[in-house]
Amino acid sequence: MRIELNGANITGALHADAGARTLTGLVTGLRLGENELSVDAKGKGHGRADADITLTNYPIEGPIISGPHQFPFACTTSTFVPFPGSGVLGTPDSNCHAATRVQYVYRSTAGTFKSLPAGPLPTMIRS
Repeated sequence: MRIELNGANITGALHADAGARTLTGLVTGLRLGENELSVDAKGKGHGRADADITLTNYPIEGPIISGPHQFPFACTTSTFVPFPGSGVLGTPDSNCHAATRVQYVYRSTAGTFKSLPAGPLPTMIRS
């Protein structure tokens, strides 16, 4: 068996499943746009593939089913504050993406969100 992605042999990325006569694996290295995945059961790599499929790799911002992005759009990452005291999300790129950030918060007994302080975690109260 020979499996190719855009003409490159990726058979080694897959492993045989015991007794199931199937291969399982993760296909990586797809380029943006259309990619051709082909399977040749004879393993010779000559002639027409026994099976092939076109996979479309979309950019993280899409669109997948919604159609082209509309411009201009309102991008508020540089002014949006998720909760008081958290600061803004950050400076956006041309697609309105801000850098990933992790901030731990908790809900106080007063019902407001507060940043979790560095150090030991607060005692958890169970009701």
